[in-house]
Amino acid sequence: MYTETKSKVYSSLGVGRLSKTFAGLFMLIAIAGSARAQNRESTDMDRPVRVTTNEVTGPIRTREIFYTLVAGPGELTMTLDLMQENTGATVAVTLHDKDAKQIDSFYAWSLTHNARQVERVSFTRRQQVFMTIAITNAGDPYRGTFRLRFAGALELPQAATATSVTGVASNGATMRITMKDGSVQDIDLSRVQRVIIIP
Repeated sequence: MYTETKSKVYSSLGVGRLSKTFAGLFMLIAIAGSARAQNRESTDMDRPVRVTTNEVTGPIRTREIFYTLVAGPGELTMTLDLMQENTGATVAVTLHDKDAKQIDSFYAWSLTHNARQVERVSFTRRQQVFMTIAITNAGDPYRGTFRLRFAGALELPQAATATSVTGVASNGATMRITMKDGSVQDIDLSRVQRVIIIP
């Protein structure tokens, strides 16, 4: 397994009760799974996915995927691992600031089954970062996954083992939830006293 570590420094200049209740409910749902590795991704650069955990994983398959994250102040360490049955893949990570100025770029590749690249970037202030992960592989189908882990100056949504909302305001409103199987469930908020999200 090949491992390389680099370090860089980056500096940049840097409603009503009902609506608040809905916002709280949606935030609870969003952070409920934040303790797990994130595998949600976007291939639309205008609609990047927010990084909500300290680990992003996905299959090695040729594409570009886009994320946003909040980093700094301090040092952010990124560890990129390739774990593959086939060989001949490259995974490149590029960070930009809100003005599309490149902050850092690194990649991992290997002609063997495993590879690791460790990158460190120092931020002088808290800032929004746009991240692109570009994946290329030889052969189809290709059996392998990548894992990008963050440590240090990464701001994540606060998660808890169990989270609740009490005193839900209703005013006759209904919350509609669409399930993964396409079914829809309507909840009359006037009948709700407490909401608990358990990861």
